[in-house]
Amino acid sequence: MTITLNGTTGITTPDITSAGSLNIDASAPDNSLVVNSAGNVGIGTITFVADPGILTLSKGITFPATQVASTNANTLDDYRELTYTASSTGLTAVVTGTVTAVKTGRMVTLEIPLITGTSNATTFTLTGMPIELRPTASRVFIVSVVDNGGARSIAVGLVLATGVIELFSTLGGGGFTASGTKDVGRLNISYII
Repeated sequence: MTITLNGTTGITTPDITSAGSLNIDASAPDNSLVVNSAGNVGIGTITFVADPGILTLSKGITFPATQVASTNANTLDDYRELTYTASSTGLTAVVTGTVTAVKTGRMVTLEIPLITGTSNATTFTLTGMPIELRPTASRVFIVSVVDNGGARSIAVGLVLATGVIELFSTLGGGGFTASGTKDVGRLNISYII
């Protein structure tokens, strides 16, 4: 095997055999690069799982703060975990809650806390979503809600392209009663942007 660096051929080594490996600085595992005969690549580690062809990292992968988009659909080019404050509309007072979000490539998962208050409108929305979590088109999800202090029921909701989360009181998209207690139960929503 010949190692080429910056277009210049350098060191020639024996081919990796069924029992061999190419080790670069394996004496210091935190700084090592290891390629073994099973096709495993280790960065910062010399310990591998049993499956061949696996990339093993000792300390994870770090993505830049601002996504560097790839045109290759099979390239994971973004991962982030963040929180934001969602503010309600349709209640007599604005109720806020901390939404936890995870974005992996184009997949977004939101964890929305219980938000409850006294209704003063037939609408119920949550605002404040950062632009990087907004879908390109509306996404539908199922949600647990309370309308007019009644029993908890299953209803439909939308994540709009504007980032507004719109909640309804029924699966058919009905409005809420403009009085009494209404809430959205704690939920997780996943969608593609």
